This record gives sequence, structure tokens and C-alpha cells, in this order.
Amino acid sequence: MQQLMQSKDYATALEVMAEIAGTGQMDTETMYWGAKCYFLMGDYDRAAKWLDNTLSRQADYMPAQVLLSALCIAQKRYEDALKLGEYILAKGKEQMTEEDRDILEKGLKYVAAMQKALFKDYPACRKYLGMTDEAANALAKLRKLMDEVKQEGCLANVSSVDEAEEKADGAENGNDGEESPAAVVQPCREDAADSFDTDKVVTEIMAKEVSLRDKIRLLNTFAGGCYQAGDYQSAFELLSAALQLDAHDDAVLKNIAYTCLAAGEKAQALEFAAQMTMVDFALLHAVKNS
Repeated sequence: MQQLMQSKDYATALEVMAEIAGTGQMDTETMYWGAKCYFLMGDYDRAAKWLDNTLSRQADYMPAQVLLSALCIAQKRYEDALKLGEYILAKGKEQMTEEDRDILEKGLKYVAAMQKALFKDYPACRKYLGMTDEAANALAKLRKLMDEVKQEGCLANVSSVDEAEEKADGAENGNDGEESPAAVVQPCREDAADSFDTDKVVTEIMAKEVSLRDKIRLLNTFAGGCYQAGDYQSAFELLSAALQLDAHDDAVLKNIAYTCLAAGEKAQALEFAAQMTMVDFALLHAVKNS
């Protein structure tokens, strides 16, 4: 069978498989070869049916899982292919042959070339291709730079994480009499500059029993107050914490890019802006004219 496949005589290979099927001796590997024949012939519907039969017989048969990921890519179902990639790399990486690895690598590289942004939710696939987390690298570089130029500033009008959450919720819900988002955090007096403890705020927010989205929202709220106060170091640290929860959140990436600009780090701002899945023209304009 392998000789027929290597010679690309797929029609003859399918005839042989039909004869095997007639004897009732069709095994998992033979069913896989049938799926692969149809796949290489471009008959994706039949390939899908044969793969379904193969995996129904043996769900953890990795060559079939790898071929299914290639089929998803051929059908432009890129996210399904990445989900399969995560499964394969988690459950069957050691079971893959050199051919399987080649098929998987080429498929993932194709998806990366077509829609790289999709990889943000698939860390195993990113790691397999050797993709670096550019946002994390930029964070490390900027943290080192900004440690040298700590600015004074803090939050006023907000004495606790709970109070900030209540005010932010009221502003978002449009309640009468509540402060606007801009009023939730305000610059403080210089003599209170040392009262803001970034680590404490981050710890409190991380410990709250709320969703990751809400934690990111709270970190942004406090970072906004630090930014207004000119405390770019604290704003940067709070936004860094938010990126630890979601390294590809466009709102956080945009805010940290603006923070970089305010601190005079144009190159770092561009690095963060480049990580955004949606181009922000206002941010690009600000970078260009900084």
C-alpha cells in the first residue's frame, strides 16, 4: 500500500482497499490510507467520511488526527485546525511519525501565513512553530527602561479595589448621579504620591472572585488613574498584570502603547501596537507625531 501511495497511484490503492474491505479485514491503518488517498486526490468529502470512520474505530489514532487538521486547512477551517493542533500536541506528540510532524508543521505554518492572529488562543501551536510572545518580550524590555524613570503620581478618590469596581460598574450602567468613567480616577496631591501600592492593588484584584474580563477592566481602571496622574510606571505595571491575564487584549495593548508614548518610548509603543488584531489609526497617528 505504501508503495502505491509513494508512486501516487491512488486509484490502484483504492482498488486494493476495496478488495480488502470485501474480505472484512479492514483495519484502522488501511482505513487511514483510504482517507489519505481521497485527500491527495482532492476529494475532501470522501476523505472526511473515511477519516470519520477511522477515528470512530480508534479515536486516538494520531496520523488520522493530523490528516484531519490538514483537511480542515484545505477547507479553510483554520480555527478547527488549530484546535486539533492543540489536541495533537497535548495528547499525541510522542506518537507522531516524521511524516505526521511534517504535515502538521506545514499546515500550521500555512495558517500562520494566512491568519496569524488566530494563534493567540493556541499556545501549544505557537510554541510548536517557535513563535515568540512578542508582547511579553516588549513588556520585559520596557519594564527595565521605565524602572529608571519612575514618575510620581497615584490614585485619588478611590480608596479600595471594591470602591473602584462599584464606581466603574455605576458608570458603565449609566446610573443617574454616578461619576463618569473619567471621574472614577483622578490625579492626587503630591504629598500622597507614595500612598499608591501597585502590588497591593494587583493582589487584591487577582484575589477577587470575578471573571478574567472584570479583573482586566479593574486593572485598566486603576491604570487610567495612574496615567492621568503622570505615574506611568504604575500604569505600566497594572497594564502588565492585565496582559498576564490576556496577552492579546487589544484594549490593554492600546493603553500600554499610549503609556509607552507618554514615557517617551516610541519604539516600545510600536511593538505593542503591532500586537493588536485591529489597527488603531488614532494610536498610529499619535506614534507618528510623537
